[in-house]
Amino acid sequence: RCRHRLARGLAERPPAGREAPPDLAVQTVLDPPVERVDAATFAAKALADRLAAMLAGRALAVTRVRVEAATEHGEELARVWRHDDGFTAVALAERVRWQLDGWLSGTVGSSPATGPGGSGSNLVRPGVTPHQTSGHGATPGQKRTSGRPTAGVSLLRLVPVEVVGIGRQLGLWGEDNGGQERVERAVDRVLGLLGPTAVVTAVLAGGRDVAGRVRAVPWGEPRAPDPLDLLPWPGRLPVPSPGTVAPAPIPAELTAVDGAPVEVTGRFVASSAPTRLRLAGRPAVEVVAWAGPWPVDARWWDPGSHRRQARVQVVTADERAHLLVLESGRWQLEATYD
Repeated sequence: RCRHRLARGLAERPPAGREAPPDLAVQTVLDPPVERVDAATFAAKALADRLAAMLAGRALAVTRVRVEAATEHGEELARVWRHDDGFTAVALAERVRWQLDGWLSGTVGSSPATGPGGSGSNLVRPGVTPHQTSGHGATPGQKRTSGRPTAGVSLLRLVPVEVVGIGRQLGLWGEDNGGQERVERAVDRVLGLLGPTAVVTAVLAGGRDVAGRVRAVPWGEPRAPDPLDLLPWPGRLPVPSPGTVAPAPIPAELTAVDGAPVEVTGRFVASSAPTRLRLAGRPAVEVVAWAGPWPVDARWWDPGSHRRQARVQVVTADERAHLLVLESGRWQLEATYD
């Protein structure tokens, strides 16, 4: 990844985040209190513009921000949002809108809400100390109440939690990286129309199945590996991973030179070298190279979920490479290498 960044003309590492100075927090008092999301969003946009101007004056971008709202009855809602590339004023206002929309409609409270870069949300009634969540729900014993607030929103506050330094980063050939900014603005518009989980990015995860190794992460959330992803996962495919995964396994026939089906023994040894591949609905093609089989003997201790498979890679005469899996005596195509 480091070499890829250098080849693109970017810095060796992205800017490291640091704790935001306390004087960057901004707030606005809504008088009279508002009960409609659109009215609160209008105030949030002005507040976000103000924060963005303050950050720009210090050459900073905010990557984690806590959005706090309070009613005239003392009810409070706080949520931390995260965006690895830094929030724009528009993106900040959108997060406030999503947060208030769930609160004012009564859909948050009894469980942590999630969204791109969100780390949960709390509705706190008078007399209960507000709690900032940390990404894993509430702390043990934390009291929550559900339902709509009993009064209009009277206070909005944006508190930067983490900031990074910004600068004009030129590409390898001297071009400005405006294309990425346009993409981010377009994504923010889609999120505003369809909701906070409408856009996802794919990251590699741990596992043995090809399809299961792709994890969808909502736009703006950290894409750091899960601890389970770092486990050895015996039976996992060797790199490189296939680029195209079939939506559903495609039935296949893999045969030897004499036309007999290729089988795999109990010790995961191929009965013969494959020479021909026929996929469902397609003509047979010659196999010019192959590798494997690789065994998968998952959950052997549990008869109900035990899976025993063998995978092979084949290259056909039409210069395509496929991943095939044998399970319960049947060959299927799982994926294709691009």
